[in-house]
Amino acid sequence: MGRTPNPLEGEGPVVEFADRLRTLRGEAGLTQRTLAAKCHYAPSTISMAESGKKVPSWEVVETFVKACGVADLTEWREAWHAVQETATVADAPAGTTDPQEEASGRRWPRAWGVPVIVAIVSSALTWAVALMVLQPRPGSIPSARATPAATYPSGRDPMPTQACGGTTLGYDCRGKSPRMWGCWDPANAVIGSMKEITTRYGKAYLENWYSKTCGTNWARLKMPDSWSARVEIASREARLCHPADCVSYDATMPPLYTDMIFGMNTPITAHAFIKLPSGEEKKVTADTTAG
Repeated sequence: MGRTPNPLEGEGPVVEFADRLRTLRGEAGLTQRTLAAKCHYAPSTISMAESGKKVPSWEVVETFVKACGVADLTEWREAWHAVQETATVADAPAGTTDPQEEASGRRWPRAWGVPVIVAIVSSALTWAVALMVLQPRPGSIPSARATPAATYPSGRDPMPTQACGGTTLGYDCRGKSPRMWGCWDPANAVIGSMKEITTRYGKAYLENWYSKTCGTNWARLKMPDSWSARVEIASREARLCHPADCVSYDATMPPLYTDMIFGMNTPITAHAFIKLPSGEEKKVTADTTAG
């Protein structure tokens, strides 16, 4: 039986939201490190989300709660928006307006002074006139605002059938987790290319995966626990890394994964930059060739 976590310091909506996240993780039977591995985040990201010191991004919250087994995100999204708005209001600087300014809806910082305000108003009027002059005449542009139909590269890969919560098959899976969106279906996901690297400390395997249902690729790196690395997946149009800054090294529990890029009938390259226990760095690449 795990130890009871210490109560969070402070009070308010942000702390309460963080406590809800921590409770959810506990009910799912996950440690911070285990959850971080499922989410493909550093443990520090999970720790910060549960700290109550700041509101985590919706991307972090969404991935967090999905990894804990939550299917319907409506309640969590509403709660996140509510606490986000509360935090934004709380962070607004006090004493920058007087009652008359509040009543009129104006928000002129006192430190600006009259000359700066006049300059801003003058600039705004100039832009307004310019926009009126440049406004297109009725009938000069198409009235339809629909997004053009997606085009797909030709080749042997089948058409994607999964939009990953979006509206455009395949393309809307970009930047999302293959596990969270079912693209890592054993029946439809294949290793398009794999490279092995052998050192005196052990072996590592870089895998370049492709999902037929989602039309996407992602990289997975399997390596010993004592190593650290970063892994990336790239095409001519896109590049995604883990860690996301494409510079840092991740020493959390392997394997390491990237999110997905669109890869249907497109050459895709996976890279891994590995730092061995000795400090020596190695690079390994796994390419695919479009059909």
